[in-house]
Amino acid sequence: MMPVFMAEFRVPRSGKVDADQEAQMNEDRMAQARADAQQRVSKFQETQVRFQRERDDYYESAIERVRAIRWNRFVVPRPQPTN
Repeated sequence: MMPVFMAEFRVPRSGKVDADQEAQMNEDRMAQARADAQQRVSKFQETQVRFQRERDDYYESAIERVRAIRWNRFVVPRPQPTN
């Protein structure tokens, strides 16, 4: 993907560009800028979906580990001190 400011446009050999050609070049630049922005937004959204999926997977694995703990062994009454 080429940044808009580096886009190459054909200029007539005379070096002069009439108003119609300039308008077309501006439209082309704007179309390229829109396409670039849409691509960046799309990539950002894909990244956010991936991050959410990774968070959900981590949550599920953490919950499974917590649920697998046999909590009863931790809830054993303390021995009474003998005097």
